[in-house]
Amino acid sequence: MDIMHTLILVTAEGTTAPYLVFTFGVGQKLIDRARELGWVPLGETVELEGLVDASPEHIRVLISDEVIIDSDAGPGDLPGWWEAVRAADNRCLVLLAADDTFDPSDEERLSEQLAALHQAPNTAVAALPIEYSRQAIVLASEPVIALATLSSFNADLTEARQNFELAAEFENAVDERGHQIYRALVNQAVIAYLRCVKKSDHRPPVLEYVSVPEQFLGVHSQLDKLRNRTIAHSESDLEASYVLATLNATDGTPSLQQIQTITAAGAMPPAIRARAEALVTDLSTQLNKIIDEAKQAVSASLSPEDAATLWTDGRQPRFVPALISEWDPNRKRAHYPSSELIPMYMFDDPVNPEQAAGGDEGDAQQTVHLSIA
Repeated sequence: MDIMHTLILVTAEGTTAPYLVFTFGVGQKLIDRARELGWVPLGETVELEGLVDASPEHIRVLISDEVIIDSDAGPGDLPGWWEAVRAADNRCLVLLAADDTFDPSDEERLSEQLAALHQAPNTAVAALPIEYSRQAIVLASEPVIALATLSSFNADLTEARQNFELAAEFENAVDERGHQIYRALVNQAVIAYLRCVKKSDHRPPVLEYVSVPEQFLGVHSQLDKLRNRTIAHSESDLEASYVLATLNATDGTPSLQQIQTITAAGAMPPAIRARAEALVTDLSTQLNKIIDEAKQAVSASLSPEDAATLWTDGRQPRFVPALISEWDPNRKRAHYPSSELIPMYMFDDPVNPEQAAGGDEGDAQQTVHLSIA
């Protein structure tokens, strides 16, 4: 049985009523929760504040921000269904039926089945507004590439801010593990920050778009030096290595027992971490205003014909599995992606076993971090 069905039913008043009918995976627990939220049994109608968030490939039904249905099936193209939705002021009736025998696709027995479910306790109905939308990758153009560049800056600043925030949870740690986590988070935050501050072969520095406020010039300089002298290169005196001799004089004569080495590495003081977080937050605020303007420029560049083409032919970003041996951190990206495919390097290469990830099959899987602006 299908996950979801679209139906057009004729009311007693002679008007058409567009229905979304969900049966697969609907249990009495979901029916009871829907009733608690104001849904009524089949045969009654109630308009609720909520939303049917639909796309050609997905439907979510929400009531008071609570997700009631999350389905990987779109509403389909039943003739006349969308016309009925528009005639109903862009609303549709959502029917939940906890009945394994109810089959909305059986047109010959549909009326009989609906009559059997009339006022049944295992049904729940609500009239909800519906929004039909989808996302598609906008084709490359000057304003699109400009917005994509700003988005990459935003990803770096977001990573820096989040790592500075997380580091605060460990700045008073008393154990070695806590000290290591604090240092690693701060170092990664500094790397992300300087990555967008410094010019690269791929993009200009973010400081061509935003500026460091005067009160943060000092900490900005400190982060730059920390990255250059300590994180990227071992040059600063924040790290010192010593050779220690263990001596024993139990019998009255000192003798050498062991040679050891220690390396003492200082961490960023919490007060500087807090100022660094404030700096990154300020730049993010500035950048978001510019991103909003860039979004408006992209919107202005798209014609109604462009929108129609994106709706019918537009592609969405899509994750695809790839061989671990194909993972290449030296490969440069284009200024704007030419493909919608996002590789997930998660499979060992049977031809090159020496490049395998190790461990049992399925143990190691790459994760992809998404930053949305």
